[in-house]
Amino acid sequence: MKRIMLIIIFLITVFGFVFYFAIYPSLKNEATIAVPDITGKSEEEAKEILDGSKIVYEIIYQSGDDNKVVKTIPEANSLIKESQKVIVYISIKEEERVADLTGLSYSDAIKRLEKYKEEYGINYNVIYKEIDSGIDNIVIFQSDTSSYLKDIKSLDITISEVNDKIYMPNLVGQNYHTAVTLCNDNGLDLEAIFISSILNKNTIIYQEPEPNTILYKNSMTKITIYVAK
Repeated sequence: MKRIMLIIIFLITVFGFVFYFAIYPSLKNEATIAVPDITGKSEEEAKEILDGSKIVYEIIYQSGDDNKVVKTIPEANSLIKESQKVIVYISIKEEERVADLTGLSYSDAIKRLEKYKEEYGINYNVIYKEIDSGIDNIVIFQSDTSSYLKDIKSLDITISEVNDKIYMPNLVGQNYHTAVTLCNDNGLDLEAIFISSILNKNTIIYQEPEPNTILYKNSMTKITIYVAK
C-alpha cells in the first residue's frame, strides 16, 4: 500500500514539473486576438474573415429573414486566446409557404397576391361566388394553402358576393299564398289582415312596404298585406 502511494506521489510530481515547465508557459504566452466584427456579413464573407484571422469558430444556424450573421459570442472586438472558439450565429430564411388568405378582405388579399407575383412570379385569378348570407367581399376559398411559394405557378381565390337583399315585389292582385312563399323563402315576417272585399277570396288588396323597397334576407322585416276574405 505504501509503495502504491509513493508511485502516485511520484507521478503527480512528474506531471507537475511537466505542466509548470512545459505546458503552462505555452498557455501563458498564447497570442491574444480580437474577434472581428462580422455582424451583417454573409456566411461566405464571415468564413473568409475568420479563416484569415485564424480564428477557431463554430456556426449555429437559426431561423430568420436573411442569410447573414446575427451575432458572435464573444462579441465583436472582444480579446480572446488563439485557441478559444468563437460561436457564430447565422440566420437563414426558411422556404416560405403560401399563406391562408381565407377571411381576408379583397383588397388585403390582392396586396398579398401582388407581392407573390412580384417576388415569385405567381399569377393569380379572382373568382366571384354569390352566397345567401355571410360577409361580403372576402376570400372564402383558395386553390392552395400549403405549398412552398417557389413551387406555385398560379393561385386562385374565391371572393364572396353576398346575395342578402331582394326588392319588394308588387303583391297587389296576387294570391295570399304568394306572399307566404315570399316571406318563408327570404326570412321575412308576414302579417296578413283579412277584410271584406268584392275581390276574389285571398286576393291581396294592399301591401306595405311598397314595391321596389330593398329588403334584407333573414332580417324578419315585417310585410303587411290586406287580403280579401
